[in-house]
Amino acid sequence: MGWPGVIVAATLGSICGSLVGYAIGKFGGRPFLSRFGRYVLLDSRDLAATDRFFQRRGSLTVLVSRFIPIIRHLISIPAGMASMKLAPFVVFTVIGACLWNSFLAWCGFQLQKNWGTVLRYSHWIDIGVVVLIAALLAWYIGRHLARRGHAPGA
Repeated sequence: MGWPGVIVAATLGSICGSLVGYAIGKFGGRPFLSRFGRYVLLDSRDLAATDRFFQRRGSLTVLVSRFIPIIRHLISIPAGMASMKLAPFVVFTVIGACLWNSFLAWCGFQLQKNWGTVLRYSHWIDIGVVVLIAALLAWYIGRHLARRGHAPGA
């Protein structure tokens, strides 16, 4: 499969996965979070803020999120929960996913020439990503606990 075929296949896969995430958010997200949201530090204020945010900046958020690791896979759920209009959701998903997949395909074709070097150094990138995710998770939990007056020592 050549470069164009890789881009088309990856973009179609991105669209399918994004539509599944959107449907999960639209049809199951709000009831699920109403029942279990407190366990992940989400409440009705957070849901209302998400709705307002997607009403104002949903299209741009979906587009930009397609370039952010981890977020690109999850952004469809809050978009569905906020009932973002499906047409702009799909259009901005296609644009963002196609651009990102094009970049990844190009990188892959370039890196295959130096795969041994990539393997030698990729574990440092893995460690950096895990540390970043842990730091963001700690920040998120700390912020929410402090906001609710449950911070240690409060």
